[in-house]
Amino acid sequence: MTHRFRTARLILRAWSEEDRPALERMSGDALMMRHVAGRPWTADEVSGFLDRQRRWLDLHGTCIGAVEWAETAEVIGVAGLQPLTTGEFELAWWTWRPWWGRGIAPEAIAPYVVQAREELGLDHCVAVIAPGNAASIAVARKLGMELDREVPGETTRPGRGQALVHVYRLDFEKPARRRRRDMPE
Repeated sequence: MTHRFRTARLILRAWSEEDRPALERMSGDALMMRHVAGRPWTADEVSGFLDRQRRWLDLHGTCIGAVEWAETAEVIGVAGLQPLTTGEFELAWWTWRPWWGRGIAPEAIAPYVVQAREELGLDHCVAVIAPGNAASIAVARKLGMELDREVPGETTRPGRGQALVHVYRLDFEKPARRRRRDMPE
């Protein structure tokens, strides 16, 4: 399993220590973080996120990684998959504010949908979205996700708090069972 994908405009990859300033810049922006954590992250929260993603990559072969603009190698967002306490895997994405409105999020998350279905063999995945986050709801719907439930954030991952979140779900079609050639019809 790999954690490096290329799309028409993006490179999606695991975090390196050199990416920390870009993550701090994005997670320190109050407007950007209003739907992610309700406030900017502290340095300890950035460290915790990076540590968690390294752990998920080691355990599951996937994580929420860096989204890089291929032309300039600038980190412009995050995207990927992470396990939740529910046993499900979450598709997650953010795009750095100067890049909003350019279709980055759907492009960035698409390879992870394929990874969830084909490499991880999941029957579904989810996205945890703040109810007022219209842009992420639009991305979820573009991916074919539907609202599944509303729960306190803490039930999906420790540290998300008690504020209600919407869980959007994407079910994968199961491949048709192949008939064995030696079986009578």
